[in-house]
Order: sequence, then structure tokens, then C-alpha cells
Amino acid sequence: MSDRLKELALPIDDWIFQQMNDALLFVDEEGELLRFNDKAGELIDGDLQSLVDLLDFHQLKKEETPKLVDLPPSGGPLYKVQCREVEKNSSLYAIFLQAVPMLDQTFEVKKKMSQRLTVPSEGMVIHEKGKIIDCDDTLAHMFGYEKEELMKQDAFTLTEEGEHEALHKLFLSYPEQPYVLKAIKKDGTPFYIEVLAHPYPQDDRVLRVAIVRDITERVHNEKKIEFMSYYDELTDLPNRYYFMDMVKEAIEEKDGLAVHFIDLDYFKQINDTLGYSFGDELLKACASRLKLHQDADTFIARMGGDEFLVLQRHVNHQTDAESLAQKLIEAFRKPVVIDGYELYTSVSIGISLYPEHGKTAGDLIKQADSAMYTVKEKHRNDYLCYNTSISEEFEQMLSIDSELRKALKGNQLELHYQPQKSIHTGKIVGLEALIRWNHPEKGRISPATFIPVAEKNGQIFEIGDWVIREA
Repeated sequence: MSDRLKELALPIDDWIFQQMNDALLFVDEEGELLRFNDKAGELIDGDLQSLVDLLDFHQLKKEETPKLVDLPPSGGPLYKVQCREVEKNSSLYAIFLQAVPMLDQTFEVKKKMSQRLTVPSEGMVIHEKGKIIDCDDTLAHMFGYEKEELMKQDAFTLTEEGEHEALHKLFLSYPEQPYVLKAIKKDGTPFYIEVLAHPYPQDDRVLRVAIVRDITERVHNEKKIEFMSYYDELTDLPNRYYFMDMVKEAIEEKDGLAVHFIDLDYFKQINDTLGYSFGDELLKACASRLKLHQDADTFIARMGGDEFLVLQRHVNHQTDAESLAQKLIEAFRKPVVIDGYELYTSVSIGISLYPEHGKTAGDLIKQADSAMYTVKEKHRNDYLCYNTSISEEFEQMLSIDSELRKALKGNQLELHYQPQKSIHTGKIVGLEALIRWNHPEKGRISPATFIPVAEKNGQIFEIGDWVIREA
């Protein structure tokens, strides 16, 4: 025992000192090594004073809780290190180093971190900048390896190449939340993992304990939900919500674009005659035909029912949009064959242009719909580009449709009877009932105006029943 130790009255028996399972060192207030036991002597090769310096004694003695350190050479166990003054104002300090197997010492970390995942974690790995130092069997089996095969492997070999840049960034940061990576099993099978890492900075090194679990099923379910949210289940085309987003994105680019509103001609009659199953097959066949015209500048979606939408980018002139519309019409001149049944169909297309016909996705779709409706009213199997007169006619039609429903309930309709005479005798042989609409604000509205609307929206049957009752 040194004179300095005698002076400080070291409070420990020499035999007990050497029999301790943990490494123990005594230093003075300057960090000068005074004594150590055999366990401490086994820690590193060379002078143990360098170990005291490595532990940064002056900082260590300020720490109230134990810290974890990794002693050279790396790859061994971590050590829980604690420094305490032997007696108050004694100027004698004891440094304890307790070896803790890596996976054992991370049990509490694993327990705490797993509570931050949606379900308990499955595997654990310890790595340094992606270099695997240790892992448990669960982690190894998750990737299809034996534990020994993973030792000293690089984490980059366990993930897809597209994830490597993200991994580099993660190793340079300290993410507090779980992150998702696309990994690769030993047999090459891709799967998704969720990782929650906890760093242990050690001087110029950073060890990380990471909890890893297989979330492939969850990711697939999320993708299925996303598909259902943005795609049409029947045709696999994007739905109108996805289409709206794409139009908004295209508008932000401040470039010319066109919206094509497509309607299948006579689809209702086909559905009613041949059945809904046949109608579904027809919709799928039409969707496939439209997809043939999809490229980098076109985006095709199903609006609903028998209506489809096409977004056309980089439109410099109306003729660009009309050219695509003509191609789409030509594509439907060929018959569709379903279950051996050959059917000819056609489409009516309305077109709106940005920014001429609207500044928002909703306006562009609305104007294209108006133009399409006008085509169907006149001759079908054609296209028409929107203009303001179309909007006026369409709004008038919608107004008549709404007002006519009120007219039936509000006793605004009346019948006028016109005698019918025989051309041979000149006698009255019957009466012709003529319907008239007396609107409370607009006055008398001609049958030539409201009867065509009633025929299209189905109110003609209700009007016919009313005429029979009144007559």
C-alpha cells in the first residue's frame, strides 16, 4: 500500500479488494491512479492510468448516475461506470466498473422503447454506424439468418439499396420516433420493418441499441386502405379524389391543361337490358381502353357510374385538347366483346381548359361536365369544348329541373283543353289536353322548355300521372 493510500486510510481489506468481481480503482482528487484490483488490471492492455484518463475522471466524478462506456478494443461488453468519493472531503475517489453483457444491459431500454411501439418489439440489435455488434435470436430469425451469420455484418446489406441514403442520415441523427425501412431477408424476400433506436455516444463513437419488428402485414393493410381511398375498386383507375389532387398539382405548375369529362353513351339502357354484371364488365373494358392513351402527360380516373375523367397536361392550345378527344372517340369505334357478346358503344366528351374556363379543379370539372351534357343533348358520340353559352344553358336546365319539382307539388301546372273535330262532319269528337306551367315569378313557361327536361330527369312519368288524374 502506497504512502498516499496509508495517508488517506483506505477503508478496505486487501484480500477483499482483490476478490471483488467488479473492477475497482482508487484515484486522488487530481485523477492520479493510486491502486486497482486484479479485475481492473484485466480491462485494457497497458497503463491503467490511461484508462482513468479515458474515463474523463473530472467529468465522471460529477455524474450522479452510472454511465455506460465501451472500452477498447470495441465489440466487447459495455461497462457501467460509477465514481464516488470514499468519504466526504477525503480527496479519495473509488471508480467501479461493472461489465454488463450487451443484450442484458439493454433489457430495460428494450422494455421502455417497446412501449413506444404499437405492439411489443420482436428483435433487438446493437450496432455502430450500421456494423452489427450483437443481436438476439429473434432478430436473426426475422431476417432468415442464424445469429452467428449476422455478427459483424453491415446493416446496409439487410436493407434495399433505395434505403441506404436514409440510413446514412439516420446514423448521423438521433430520431426519437420509430422509422420504417424496407428490408431484405437472406433469401432475397423484401419485407418492412419498424425500427426504434437508442444511441449511446462514447467519445467519438456511437453505439445504438435498436428494437426491430416485422410490420409487413401492417404496411400491406395500410396500402390497401390507401388504394381504397384513392382508387376505384371496379376498374383499378384513380378515383375522383385522386383526380382532384392531380388537377390541383397541375394548376400549381402554372402550365396549360385540359380536363376531359367522358360519359358512355346509352350505358343506362345497356345496364337495364343486359344486367348490372354485364355493365360492370363493360366499365372495366372501357377503362382498359382508356388506359391505352395514358402517358406522362395524361392522367385517367373514374368519376363514378359511367363517367370518366382525363387530365391532359402541357396544353398550349384548344386544338391540343380536341386532338386527344378525337383519339378517345376513335378508340371506342371498335366493338367491345364481353362473354362472347359483341357490343358497339360510344362516348360523349366535354372539355374545359385552364386557365380560360376555371382557376380551380372544381370549376374545371364542372365546366367540362356542362360541355359533355350539351354533347349528349344534341347528338352524342362527339366532343365539345366549354363556352359561356353552355354554362348558361346548363344552369337554366338545372333551374328548370329544380323548379319543375316544386311545380308538381305547388299546383303550378294546369290543363287547357282543345276541341278535336272530325274533318268529315265538323263535329267535336274529343278534347286534347294541353299542359301549361304558370310560374309564380317567371310567368308562363312553354312546354317546349320544360318537357325535354322532364323526359331526361324522369319527371315525365309523374307529370303523365298528374295529367290523367286531372283530365
